[in-house]
Amino acid sequence: MSDGHERYRRIDLFGAGPAGAAERGNTLKVILFRKEEKLRSHAVKHFTNLAESDTTFKVLSREDQARVTRAIGDLQDLGCPYFTQGLATPPCEGVEKRCPMFLACGRILRGLENTYLELVEDFLRQSGAAPRYAYFFS
Repeated sequence: MSDGHERYRRIDLFGAGPAGAAERGNTLKVILFRKEEKLRSHAVKHFTNLAESDTTFKVLSREDQARVTRAIGDLQDLGCPYFTQGLATPPCEGVEKRCPMFLACGRILRGLENTYLELVEDFLRQSGAAPRYAYFFS
């Protein structure tokens, strides 16, 4: 795993682990969305899911919530295929090439992607307090 990647994170996980876990360290080393297209697709899909806005994203400040609402409106105004074609998943990463609107929507979503990354990182950090994952040697 390349620690030179812009979304490489070292996340301290605090919580009980199996015998010997403390000696190996409780640091999760992870790249949050290796591909930019995957990050954007996930951020758009989750922020536009109204069921999640009432649960998972209730931690967002009013300012962030307003930014999400504006970004969704801007994507709709741009003609994002996710909205115009009623797709199940944002088509940021196409089968053969990424969405032709990828660069244009990037200007709209840059801050939103960072907010999404912060939420994912916070979730991973909080999960370390009540581990629901497996320890393994690699």
